[in-house]
Amino acid sequence: MTLKVSIIAVDELLKLVDGHRLLQMKLRWTDYHRVHCPVDGIVRRIDVFRKDQLFPGAEAMTIMFIEAAFGIIKLICIGEWSIQSFVLKVGVNQRVQKLDEIGYFDLGSQVILVLPTCIDVLPAGGEKVFPGDPVAVVASSSKNRLAFRKTVSVYTSQPIPPSSSRACSF
Repeated sequence: MTLKVSIIAVDELLKLVDGHRLLQMKLRWTDYHRVHCPVDGIVRRIDVFRKDQLFPGAEAMTIMFIEAAFGIIKLICIGEWSIQSFVLKVGVNQRVQKLDEIGYFDLGSQVILVLPTCIDVLPAGGEKVFPGDPVAVVASSSKNRLAFRKTVSVYTSQPIPPSSSRACSF
């Protein structure tokens, strides 16, 4: 899986999800297609859009709003090309923990993590990440934002054996 720092129609997507920072993760055909929760929290809302529902040519998209200790994160699962489905394994008001499986694609697609302003993204873009790798941090309240307190991990791509998981908990 490769992280990208820009996506098409980023302004429109940020308006749709009322977001501040995006982290785009492209799942290639050969990647692991199960999506796992990046944080401990509660699923507060799930929006499902079919192909062409938002606008002509739009891909199918599922947006999960997860309330974490530091705020709401949104996890956008986009079914691209002929993969126009995301199978959910969680429901609204369900408590989830970091690395819980929350759904899957049949083949490659992409996942976008929408983060609140108190979060700083760690990767610069184009980097490979693996299950449990930290991808963002909750910044401290200091103005220089250099002192970090907590790490957010994302679980996508190839599975890691349980004994080697590097996810941090809040």
